[in-house]
Amino acid sequence: MEKIQVDIAIVGGGIAGLWALNVLKARGFSVALLEKTSLGGGQTVCSQGIIHGGMKYALTGSLTKDAQELIGVPDLWRQCLQNKDTITKDASVAANIADGMLDLTATKILAEGQYLFSTGSLATNISSFFASKTLRSAVESLPRAQYPAMLQNAAYKGQVYKLAELVLDVPSLVHNLAQLCWDNIIKVDFCSAHYAPDNNIDHLQLRINGEQQMLTAQQYVFLAGSGNQELLHAAHGGSHGDNNVPKLQLRPLHMVYVKAPGLTPLYAHCIGLSATPRITITTHVAHGGCPVWYLGGALAEDGVAREQEQQIAFAQQELSQLFPWLDLTNAQWGSLRIDRAEALRVDGKKPTAATLFTYANVNVGWPTKLAFSPLLARQISAKITAAGTIPGGSVGGVLAEFAKPEIAKYPWD
Repeated sequence: MEKIQVDIAIVGGGIAGLWALNVLKARGFSVALLEKTSLGGGQTVCSQGIIHGGMKYALTGSLTKDAQELIGVPDLWRQCLQNKDTITKDASVAANIADGMLDLTATKILAEGQYLFSTGSLATNISSFFASKTLRSAVESLPRAQYPAMLQNAAYKGQVYKLAELVLDVPSLVHNLAQLCWDNIIKVDFCSAHYAPDNNIDHLQLRINGEQQMLTAQQYVFLAGSGNQELLHAAHGGSHGDNNVPKLQLRPLHMVYVKAPGLTPLYAHCIGLSATPRITITTHVAHGGCPVWYLGGALAEDGVAREQEQQIAFAQQELSQLFPWLDLTNAQWGSLRIDRAEALRVDGKKPTAATLFTYANVNVGWPTKLAFSPLLARQISAKITAAGTIPGGSVGGVLAEFAKPEIAKYPWD
């Protein structure tokens, strides 16, 4: 069995793991990121690519904790997506990356902003709330001439607001992040953590291309979504117990996508009667060039109890009610189930921010939302630095020889 030695081992190749990899490498640590399937697979590629600023959580007319945590997050992402010269204007490249300011200029932006639209007149409290000084810079009421093409039809009688929230092409984002640290990424067929009696991880046992490997590190970071608990629970088996293992909760979704040549680009939340949008629509392009609408929001949350045929039928009914002028006769439909993994809360509610647990030389995190990934990377970096972990030098040349995972594709591809 060969032995690999690094300063930090990251398990999980989603956005959170890739962002943390870039930040920690910029701080001078030798880092290995381990991924079992594909980079961005699972939750990451199944997200809608929305960089939330919290406004969809203000639909009840009050600024919720979720909304407060997200205010300003899109600005951080915008800085990363701007010209590389802007990112490095006042400091060195390494210092910016170490602070989480990565060069994302190669990432494809699907939309610079999104829309909030209603099926009728907006409730008075919501309308006045969006017009308040607090949100005036983030939410803009639009004249009809500036409505998106899908809502320009004379049959549409509602009101439209513009949100300053980005929508990114997720595979492009994953590819961008991976290319910055490609040599540090390893595709593993198997990963198992082995503990010492003092709760520190002693090593990871891996299988790479059918060969057994042992990886040791000063610090271990688990960012594998729903896989975190499985990996750590197995490691704590037997007499050692697993009382220290952070617990997770799963919030399921049943998403729907529709492919049709007549679909025009739309990135929007339909306002319903609750804090969750009635439906959230993002637009993508399938392999071959056909437009795709990806549907989330309350449709996806409430659709967990529906079978696939029922969920698709419900989505068809919703789109028919919202856009009666839209012809989807020859459209292709599909649905997929996603389990959003996040830190367990006693009340079962969604955490309002990224969550990081640390014990011994183990760090376990969930970003909660894609938008929080840079902030989680900063937390991880701060914890590892506070633990007194000392950079031991690069091992990129050694890691570069191992197999690399593929970039995940959208479900409809």
